[in-house]
Amino acid sequence: MRTELAASPVGGFSGHGLTYIENSSTSPDLVVFLHGLGLDADDYRDYLSRHDEHHSVAVTLRGFDANTSYSGSPISLSDHVRMVADLVEEINLKNPGKRIHLVGFSLGADLILRLAEHWRSGASPAPPIAATLLLDRT
Repeated sequence: MRTELAASPVGGFSGHGLTYIENSSTSPDLVVFLHGLGLDADDYRDYLSRHDEHHSVAVTLRGFDANTSYSGSPISLSDHVRMVADLVEEINLKNPGKRIHLVGFSLGADLILRLAEHWRSGASPAPPIAATLLLDRT
């Protein structure tokens, strides 16, 4: 099911929240998937449907949703980092006690590395991350 963050727009970009596909479960683990350049959350849809025992969230970054037109100015990588940091914090607050795992492919892997820098710098509170998995073809 595709949904949009229920709270105010992520990262303070009025009217341009991130979208995600969520497969809820009672699993103590919650896996957040971040896609690569030119892809979106739909690339994880098959995995989510085959592994419904896991609580999973596949994110579509702003400007990457094929179903939504975007005519704004280009979005910087640092803006994406802030938006994803806000989303992960929101996910953490809505799912207390769950162990959060971040999985990123290509651009998504780069975002995870930059998220670590973002949280280490104190730019926003760091949620408890149990594990990360960085995927790339190289």
